[in-house]
Amino acid sequence: MFRCFGDSMYTSMRDDAEGLLVAIWSGASNVDADYDAVVEDIAASSRAGVKTGAAVVRLMFADAENPTPNAAQRQRIVGAVRSDTGPKSQFFVMITPSILIRGVVTAIAWFAPPTHKTSAHATLDEALAWIEERRPGVVARLREMSERVRTRAGARDRLSTPRATG
Repeated sequence: MFRCFGDSMYTSMRDDAEGLLVAIWSGASNVDADYDAVVEDIAASSRAGVKTGAAVVRLMFADAENPTPNAAQRQRIVGAVRSDTGPKSQFFVMITPSILIRGVVTAIAWFAPPTHKTSAHATLDEALAWIEERRPGVVARLREMSERVRTRAGARDRLSTPRATG
């Protein structure tokens, strides 16, 4: 299932049978609908994980040009994570060349329940290696979903490799 909205910069795909979510934050701005969608995706992937009994994996890309969430937007995500009553094992993995966004992910993780393991990486390969250690057998499906979501969002070239900064 793909989710895309008119001016939205959040695009996602879920595999509810496996408890997997892949999403991308792209573009130079975000709208309220983006945060509505991510909150719904968190809840839906948790419900899927409860049904399957499998650990949920949420893999999210953030384009380097995509802004960090403001305080209200961070609170919406923190609220969704705090109220999450999904399966006892959940993994949230962010992929972004932006050190600033990786730092925001780390800060949000401080408020997550101990059942939520969070990691931020610069590349897809780094992220998939981290996931493989924790939930073996889903990496091929996550790679396939990543390609589809990144293509749908028009972000394949921007996020394939990290860019040098400085």
